[in-house]
Amino acid sequence: MRLIDADEFREIILTYGYAGYGALRIEKISELIDGQSTACDMDNVIKQINASGTDEDGIVVHVDRKPVITKELAVKIVKSGGIE
Repeated sequence: MRLIDADEFREIILTYGYAGYGALRIEKISELIDGQSTACDMDNVIKQINASGTDEDGIVVHVDRKPVITKELAVKIVKSGGIE
């Protein structure tokens, strides 16, 4: 599975899709897209990161008791859509 920008996909369908399909079919496809659950709610993730406990250095995650990431970096990663 991969995540897509459903709003952008819907706009593409609505803009270019009428050429080969009827308006009713396009509207139904748009409704199906809108009815899908959100795989990741960025605002909710950021809210949870900000509400999480940290040590004096702002460390959010520890792996094998070693600091891995700060709140600021975690929020930056979420806002940018992930890391490569």
